Amino acid sequence: MTDMKQLALIFSMICLLQIAAIGQGQPNFKVPAMPDPAARLALLKQQWEAVQKTPPQLGVRDVFTFVLDALDANFLKPEQVEWVLKLVQTRMIHDPKAGRSYGNIFWG
Repeated sequence: MTDMKQLALIFSMICLLQIAAIGQGQPNFKVPAMPDPAARLALLKQQWEAVQKTPPQLGVRDVFTFVLDALDANFLKPEQVEWVLKLVQTRMIHDPKAGRSYGNIFWG
């Protein structure tokens, strides 16, 4: 039994060393270049106008992406960010009796 335990331990150590060696290779990804600031600002303005329409002309997921990008670019004032998040919150299904739809967000 002792020989089997030693053999299993040696095998485990060899596997771990191989995994560690593989993990230290060069990464195959590149960090994407920053977008053109003027184009980014134009897109943010377009999305901001779409959010302010009734009903909003931007999908719910796109609104969250817009908010993140707008925060990164310092595009919106804090009260505008709060307004957008409250707008999205009004579209959330809060009734637990809704079953599988509970917690979903939609534009209606």
